[in-house]
Amino acid sequence: MKIIIFSIDCKPKKGGIAEYTHNLILSLQKQKIITIVIAQNHSASEDFDSQQKYLIIRCNLDPQTRLLKRYLHIIKTAGNFISREKPDCIILNTYDRLSLAIHIVSLWKGLPFYILVHGLDIAEKQSSWKELKRYVVIRGTNGIIANSTNTRKIAIKKGADPDKVHIVHPGVASYEKMSLERYKKTGTVLCSVIQSSSPVILSVGRLVPRKGFDMVIESIPVVLKKYPNLKYVIIGDGYDRDRLEHMVAQMGLEENILFPGQVDEQTKHAYYELADLFIMPNRDLDNGDTEGFGIVFLEANLHGLPVIGGNAGGVPDAIEDGKSGLLVNSSSIQEIVNAIITILSNPKTASRMGEYGRKRSEEQFNWTITAKKVSDIIRMK
Repeated sequence: MKIIIFSIDCKPKKGGIAEYTHNLILSLQKQKIITIVIAQNHSASEDFDSQQKYLIIRCNLDPQTRLLKRYLHIIKTAGNFISREKPDCIILNTYDRLSLAIHIVSLWKGLPFYILVHGLDIAEKQSSWKELKRYVVIRGTNGIIANSTNTRKIAIKKGADPDKVHIVHPGVASYEKMSLERYKKTGTVLCSVIQSSSPVILSVGRLVPRKGFDMVIESIPVVLKKYPNLKYVIIGDGYDRDRLEHMVAQMGLEENILFPGQVDEQTKHAYYELADLFIMPNRDLDNGDTEGFGIVFLEANLHGLPVIGGNAGGVPDAIEDGKSGLLVNSSSIQEIVNAIITILSNPKTASRMGEYGRKRSEEQFNWTITAKKVSDIIRMK
């Protein structure tokens, strides 16, 4: 079987959708599915593309021109690639600006068309025209592959046929254990964390309001009464960073709350190894912004960490409440404080949750399982 995946969000571009697509393709190849990616041009793509085991064809998929001209360009470009490669079906790796044009191409070429949906891509409130366009596309696909129970509910609410919306959870990539010796004399935030004997709380993610990092920051002064030297490390970057750092400065907590910024994969895993607890009390926003699933919770579990997340969006699929971690009302400082102290003050509970979460991540959320489910869906057609 041969498929074409159309993608604006493709590595080496950073982001969860690009990472998801890459790992899914690698695993689909093992299912004997030939996968070709038609991807948006990227300035740093040449080295990345040459190292992959799958074919990536770069082009200007999303020209910044007037609407009709852009659609005609996408339809012609996609149609040419389909005529040349003769795939058995088409997949779009997220609902985005390409969706209507690719849907039209699928009808023109008579090919099954599937969309991977992640949460915000279909939940975001839009103008009446864009809502109508989204309805036409998701109603007309052969199948929608949703990353969580909540994302499936959103797709159905937006007009998708319930019988065509399938839940397929993302996988979590394994990692190689490493020595922390190389970081001990680097003078970095990680170095200071290594040298600390106090509890370490970790967050990883884009610094945007839906992640709820501001609520953790507001909780820290209460937690410090019990753990005065505690460190809270927030890895990532985003437009909310200035506001979060200003909060920390106003509270005089610069020694306790640390912002390393973006880090490479090895360094990220080093932080996971050093942490005692992972937290991201995500919340749903009025504009529809929601956490589609929360792969970071599985990453943390894979390192044996107990996790705390918001009881919102798709996160209840990622966290088994009371077993791999705790779900909290992310608008309640008291609930967040109680959850943090419950885990930090009960090492046996923390260890039990972390070990349960590690086994669950390995056994239920690996990319082989994810790819097999996607393969079964697109083979049904």
